[in-house]
Amino acid sequence: MNIWIPCQYHFSNISNIIKSLLIDRMLIERLESRVEVLRQALVENGNNWEVTFYHRLAHNFGSKINTEPFEVLAKTTPLLTLAKHKDSLFQMEALIFGQAGFLNDDFEESYPNNLKREYEFVKKYN
Repeated sequence: MNIWIPCQYHFSNISNIIKSLLIDRMLIERLESRVEVLRQALVENGNNWEVTFYHRLAHNFGSKINTEPFEVLAKTTPLLTLAKHKDSLFQMEALIFGQAGFLNDDFEESYPNNLKREYEFVKKYN
């Protein structure tokens, strides 16, 4: 076994009940920590569960690397704005790509140029 922890040689002397209790306690502490993060987010969002869920979903879409950019995108693109345009996938794409800064360049292809125009239009009225 190639595990190194300072107490590895003493670990076998600990009863299984104690090990189980320790693991249970670590699990509870982890859950409590995650609940506290959700509780703080809920307070920040005025106790709005839908917005809190939207922000946490975006946070998790970012995985470990892009967590912060996805959170910023969610916070700068209100859920109500997306809901207002839910019947138009094109407008939602324009909003998301525009808010993320992906439509700042000039494009040769028509689709991103159309998205850019739509984003400028939708942005005016939101």
